[in-house]
Amino acid sequence: MKGQDGKPLSLDLPFDMDANKKKEALRKFAQDNGGDDWFSPKTQTPEGYGANTSREVYGNRHESDCEGMASLRLRTLPPGFKSLGAVTGFLRGKQDDGHLVAIFQSPDGRVFLSSNGKAPIEVKASGKVASASEIRAAVVAEFDAIYLRPQTESDFVFGLGKTSSAPGTTDPNDSTDRVLRDAAADEFLRADPVYGKKKIPPLDWNSVAP
Repeated sequence: MKGQDGKPLSLDLPFDMDANKKKEALRKFAQDNGGDDWFSPKTQTPEGYGANTSREVYGNRHESDCEGMASLRLRTLPPGFKSLGAVTGFLRGKQDDGHLVAIFQSPDGRVFLSSNGKAPIEVKASGKVASASEIRAAVVAEFDAIYLRPQTESDFVFGLGKTSSAPGTTDPNDSTDRVLRDAAADEFLRADPVYGKKKIPPLDWNSVAP
């Protein structure tokens, strides 16, 4: 809601204010500033994290690309969820057609992949928590599905990014920026012809495991 000068209006209320008094204060504030009585402070979103982030349209805008979706999910993880990392990659010889998946963990220990607008993909675990090899297999399987035909891991150039935050901050925006940047940088190095002539260290899938 904006005022007559075109600038956004704001209303400061005590954080411990009675819910009914807060609702009435918001209603009065809206009406006093030209709003209607249908104003509601409640967020109208589907219940469930998976449902909310797997719709084809977001705020009347069509679905984002794979990186945008991964970014969205990692930045909006519910309380108790943990970002683990990101994997970017492309088929050898087709660097202009890449894909990216995000990896995160739920409070009960399960590990999920975020791929485009799909519902979160659970990594099948043989034990209590998915291992690095199981995450690796799930990522390769999802890349196979994206490219619509079976591939082997060696057909792809992958880059890995491990979630981390700058010292002194736990801001999810900071850690998400870093992990997406690190994954892209790792992929770039592995795809670089000059770097490729050197001994390339193997991908460390343990870096994106719990």
